[in-house]
Amino acid sequence: MGRRWNKKKKQNAKNDNKVEKPKKDRADPQGYIVVKKESKDFETFYKSQNIVPEEEWTEFMTCLRTSLPAAFRITGNTTRAKALLKILKEDFFEPLEKLSPDDFTPTVSAAAKLAAAQQNGSRQWPVEDEPIKPLELKCLTWYPKGLAYQLNLSRRDIRRCEAYWSLHQCLITETDAGSISRQEAVSMIPPLLLNVLPHHNVLDMCAAPGSKTAQIIEQMHSSSDPVLGAIPPGVVVANDADNKRCYLLTHQAKRLQSPSIIITNHDACFMPNMFYTKPDGSSGKLKYDRILCDVPCSGDGTLRKNCDVWGKWNPVNGCNLHGLQLRIARRGLELLSVGGRMVYSTCSLSPMENEAVLQRLLLEAAGSVSIVDCSSALPGLKFCSGLTKWTVVTRDMQVLPTPQDIPLKLSNVYHKHLFPVDEDLHLDRCMRLLPHHQDTGGFFVAVLEKTAPLPGEKVEGPVAATKDGAAAAAQPSDTAAKNRNTQRSKQKNNKRRQGFKEEPYYYLSDVIADWEKDYKAGKEMTPTAPPPNGYTAEETTDAAATTETTGATRETAAA
Repeated sequence: MGRRWNKKKKQNAKNDNKVEKPKKDRADPQGYIVVKKESKDFETFYKSQNIVPEEEWTEFMTCLRTSLPAAFRITGNTTRAKALLKILKEDFFEPLEKLSPDDFTPTVSAAAKLAAAQQNGSRQWPVEDEPIKPLELKCLTWYPKGLAYQLNLSRRDIRRCEAYWSLHQCLITETDAGSISRQEAVSMIPPLLLNVLPHHNVLDMCAAPGSKTAQIIEQMHSSSDPVLGAIPPGVVVANDADNKRCYLLTHQAKRLQSPSIIITNHDACFMPNMFYTKPDGSSGKLKYDRILCDVPCSGDGTLRKNCDVWGKWNPVNGCNLHGLQLRIARRGLELLSVGGRMVYSTCSLSPMENEAVLQRLLLEAAGSVSIVDCSSALPGLKFCSGLTKWTVVTRDMQVLPTPQDIPLKLSNVYHKHLFPVDEDLHLDRCMRLLPHHQDTGGFFVAVLEKTAPLPGEKVEGPVAATKDGAAAAAQPSDTAAKNRNTQRSKQKNNKRRQGFKEEPYYYLSDVIADWEKDYKAGKEMTPTAPPPNGYTAEETTDAAATTETTGATRETAAA
């Protein structure tokens, strides 16, 4: 106590002797800087890729500068979902649709900011650039059973309007209860294309934050059979490399109370094999019937909700992520069973992250993997076909026509696999969703089907594809036999032993060994101590004689 008091006393003395310096006059604060939603490099790059028809370019850029509307889907069985939808329409949507524009006032916090801005004319508070709009509910017709809806309002619009406060609280409450899931509209498409059944083993390689995983779990429990609907025979393995994001994934999954979910924390590029016990008691390697490969990307399709991408965008971002995306997708194909289906998706529009990755996968697969045509899988969904030709552009917006034109200093960023090839790989079966088509974000999705084992893949037994996509026993095909014959045998690596080999202690005399045995047996010990250095008297005499003989021999040799 005394030392603390003396220390505090010294600090007060220093403060008394301190001379106050005059404060510098600060400039008037200018408030927040509004992000400019424009990028010349972005426009130049995507105009050269021809992902948007020329007559739709203005509409495409105008849509990117607007806020992304909120969307949600209703979970549970059809009867429960219809009852919840009826409550939402009668108590919230229909009364809000009847309000006039004069009824939409900012919330208290927004009004307080506006009043402060009027009192202090020098301070520039961020003014709401988009006016508050009346509510319009739109059903997503391509979603099964019409259980997904889109509002013409962004999340920011819902939070800053007092009339929408009750709707906002209702959405939060029902989301926590697991009755609805707030999810971007284009993010609902990959799980639908997987076509998950209750008996499927499903892997989500990059699952966090878990909106797509929750949708897959709902499909697992969608059986009309009450037993299969409660406890499906399949399993969902949700993986993510970030440990912190795995907690978000856990929070999303626990809302559904499913017994068929496993959450792992691994790098998706090196996803380990899992083993299970067969009915006969033997161990088998787990292969997945459905795999969702939603890889990390540059995210330029999320410009409507992530305004920071406008200032950070450059064409090199997609090339830097090409290798990571390829390794994750390649590992996914290795874990996929023959006849299974893998969905590859990104929230990017760049062909370096989409068509270039799929092109390399198909070339390496050598005919064992193909792209499935899913153009009629979701009726009412608008999309553009994948590209078969694209251009590679440097950071300085210079076009590289061929791989031979890559500068030496950029060889670590650009490589020959980024360029299109002349082979027909059916890349036009891919689906690219543009924002202005259905007022959504930008997205890319492709469905891959594994028709045979990959080159060099070890096959435990003969397999063939069944009608629903699962693997069943069949006669070995010529392709599988060829792959087994050409498979490289694994050589054992004789690892160098680290450190030294520590052996147990050695007995120098039988006397010590007998003495230790007697001690362990509990016999009485003799008062005589063991001889020094573990030698008996006779052994000591013999050792001394040997030493004298050796010394005499050395003297003779020296003479």
